[in-house]
Amino acid sequence: MTSFDRHLGDWLEDGPQTIPDWLVERSIEQAHATPQLSAGIRLPWTARPRAVDVGRLVPVAAGALGALAVVAAFVLGLLYAPRVGNDGPTPTPSPSQTPSLAPPAIVIPRPVGRLRAVDLLPGETPDFYALIGLAATRDAAWTVVVTSEGARLVRIDAGTGEVTPLVIPGAGSILSPPVGDGDVVWTGSAAGLHRFDASGAGQPLTLPTGFVLSEIAVSADGLWVAHEGGTSLVDHATGEALREVAAPPGTLPGRIIGPPAFGSLWACLGPVTLARLDPVGGSVTGTIDLPPESDCHGRVFALSGVPGIEDGVIPLLASVVIDPATGTLSSQFDVGAWSDAVVIDGRLWFLEILRDRPGLPLALVELDPLTRRPAQVLTFEGAYHLNTIFESGYLAVAGDFLWVLADPTTRGTADEGPQIIRIPLSELRHG
Repeated sequence: MTSFDRHLGDWLEDGPQTIPDWLVERSIEQAHATPQLSAGIRLPWTARPRAVDVGRLVPVAAGALGALAVVAAFVLGLLYAPRVGNDGPTPTPSPSQTPSLAPPAIVIPRPVGRLRAVDLLPGETPDFYALIGLAATRDAAWTVVVTSEGARLVRIDAGTGEVTPLVIPGAGSILSPPVGDGDVVWTGSAAGLHRFDASGAGQPLTLPTGFVLSEIAVSADGLWVAHEGGTSLVDHATGEALREVAAPPGTLPGRIIGPPAFGSLWACLGPVTLARLDPVGGSVTGTIDLPPESDCHGRVFALSGVPGIEDGVIPLLASVVIDPATGTLSSQFDVGAWSDAVVIDGRLWFLEILRDRPGLPLALVELDPLTRRPAQVLTFEGAYHLNTIFESGYLAVAGDFLWVLADPTTRGTADEGPQIIRIPLSELRHG
């Protein structure tokens, strides 16, 4: 018996829940060291597989085959292990912090059956493009397309799928992520705030702000407009700054993003530190230490209306719910690395980006309120649009569809123009 066999036997005897790094590494070493494998064969996570004549294959050594079988058996567990921000070990919260997670259940991913790609620039073949943000009004989804010709706001009719690119005079080469506000939609540029009628008719109204804006968020009091050094509460009608709130020192990414949630503004004072801020004066009213694998970077998701899950704040790229009243971790969950979340019919869904596992599909993951682990996993092919300029959304509900900012063009070219994905809400049924 080899040392590898002994390690493998001990690990199986302990009743594993996740696959350790040494097993993956030794399995790869063992397989590649086996001379019976035909030339050109590679493990699927080290290179793209290619067609092979089965008749050319000869039996693989038992040790390597057994190890690879074990690895394959734990692929699903590996996909949804909480690896966000870094590869450090998953923390075990103390009983006073968060309740422990239930043992993982077996959830078989299924592909989305009625996915449709929407061409955002029909008839055009841009030499490059970027998609910025995703928003919804009652009858339309909205995004920003940036090409060598400049930036355009794009309206997609939720009923017909008709695409209308809208040019904003004087906006320049970049627009901020759009945001829906009832019967209007907002975006921004160096020229100021731009307001469009949600029907797509008419010309935009531009409101100068006097500062270079970033993300825009809607509230009953006005628009919260993030900018370098903090955020401003801006009047809907005039663009006048009603209030200025400075970001605390060390805030990532140098500004305060989003409107007040549960009575407070929220900011990241580091990758693992979330701060609660007074929305008037901006003073820090509390800080929360996040799990060490978190990557807090400015945006939070305000969670409410999900039966079985307490209302609270979820920092982007962290797998915990913050109790807004006490400023403590009220629960943890495990859906893997995610880039956005949405509540549909009282059920919480995450866009799982699998960002540290190239070549694997994207997935929509429904959170089970009881186990705090995936209840459903819906996969689809596509490319994740990493946005390093803005902190923006990737999911929106408009009409009878969930819209996903994830380009299904996986060839790495813009031959067909930029696209996003439309999924019928009926696809998000219980499995």
